[in-house]
Amino acid sequence: MIKDLVLKNRSCRRFHEDVAIELETLRELVDLARCSASGSNRQPLKYILSCTPERNAQIFSTIRVWARALKDWKGPGEGERPSAYIVILGDKELRKSFGCDHGIAAQSILLGAVEQGLGGCMIGHFVFLLGRALLRGTPEDPFWISHVGTLIGGLGALFRNRRLISVSLVALFSHHFFWLIDTLGWLITDNFPFGTTTYLEKATLGDWLQSANHFFSVPFLLVFAYWQDGVEKHAWVWATAIFAILASISFFFLSPEANVNSAHRLWAGLDQTHLVILEDLPRGSYLAFLVVLNGLGNYLPSNLILRGIYKIILNAPNRINRK
Repeated sequence: MIKDLVLKNRSCRRFHEDVAIELETLRELVDLARCSASGSNRQPLKYILSCTPERNAQIFSTIRVWARALKDWKGPGEGERPSAYIVILGDKELRKSFGCDHGIAAQSILLGAVEQGLGGCMIGHFVFLLGRALLRGTPEDPFWISHVGTLIGGLGALFRNRRLISVSLVALFSHHFFWLIDTLGWLITDNFPFGTTTYLEKATLGDWLQSANHFFSVPFLLVFAYWQDGVEKHAWVWATAIFAILASISFFFLSPEANVNSAHRLWAGLDQTHLVILEDLPRGSYLAFLVVLNGLGNYLPSNLILRGIYKIILNAPNRINRK
């Protein structure tokens, strides 16, 4: 079953290097990616397959991050390195932006590898974000509630922790919903319904990858929350507390120009609503009202809506067996 494959899938960082993997096996895994969804079915991804010691050594030498949380660990040693690699590339002659095609392809490859008893390592969105922020000199990027919420959700899924999953889902639910509507509206009609994602007009490939979590975080979290019997009752309180911490960090320590989490002024689009009166408040009062309104006007309603949805689904007579 697909559930069993998902539960068995892990981000492996040590491997059985002496176990040979045939080139044909790698081709079969890539074929799963080929048959997976692709935006407009343009299929812009290309793949480099490696299963020889010489080429494996060349690829291994280019990998700089294996587990950022383990600062003193330089990666797997001799005998523990991968015996094969699938390198995913994007062909810009076919498409300038690859959307989330690479993520879908990687997941299909990993699930196929799990089915065959193999392992793989997918370095997460937040780690990519940290690396990109370091290279670009933009230390404010990791502090967006969208990115921190995705990290919390990933930890919740890894440890099957209902509270972490609940807090992440509540923190991201409405924000990602409106982000998707604004972005999809622009892609389909060339107009932004809310005007909150206009920055995407000049977005680079790196910017799109950085924003990719808006596409997959909430759908994945909805499934994870289902397997954990829904969302906790007071998840909105924790989400509000996390937002308050992040907004305060932005307010006191980060650049006002970056305006992370709208800590200095309303985000584009919101300044065209009745909320614009908040900008006339003293700076400290503005921050306090921002946190309170986000908690009571965003996270609390999201928490109630999600609990209502799961109450209906989990009590349905024909529900899927979660055990």
